[in-house]
Amino acid sequence: MKKVLLTVMLLIGLSLTTSAQSLEEFMTRFSAVENAEVVNLDKEQIQALLSAQQEDAEEESGKMDVLKSLETINVIDLEECGETDRLAFCEAAANLRVDGLDTLVETNEDDGLVRILGKMDGSVCKELVVFSAEKAEPAFVRIVGELDLQKMKNAQGGDFNLINIDGVTFP
Repeated sequence: MKKVLLTVMLLIGLSLTTSAQSLEEFMTRFSAVENAEVVNLDKEQIQALLSAQQEDAEEESGKMDVLKSLETINVIDLEECGETDRLAFCEAAANLRVDGLDTLVETNEDDGLVRILGKMDGSVCKELVVFSAEKAEPAFVRIVGELDLQKMKNAQGGDFNLINIDGVTFP
């Protein structure tokens, strides 16, 4: 019985590791592409940027408060990369399945695919991943932290949409 329990726990651990690695592998693979523009911000860098912004715009402090709980922001832009790399990105973005993240929005049109994945806890988004798989301008954004969508909406005076893509609004 102990062996069965240990085996099950090991398999669960491996499946969680594999799913986490697949997104990390995606990021590592496309960050290394020639001419890719990559931005990786950790909590300290985000806080420094927010502090500088808050000094410039005190009236924006409600909006800045919402962003203070972010842990990391990762951006990969492949617009300046070769066509082969851009197409590989689009294919990988369309096929990547990430355990623990739900599909919030997915649109597929002639010029490309947009996928927005998230880990929600009520009105708080713990992780947000955006794949913009347009053939000409593929991009990836990952935000980890606590994005309180209700606070974001309130900071905008109630008139706030996190993302609006071709008439599809999230949340």
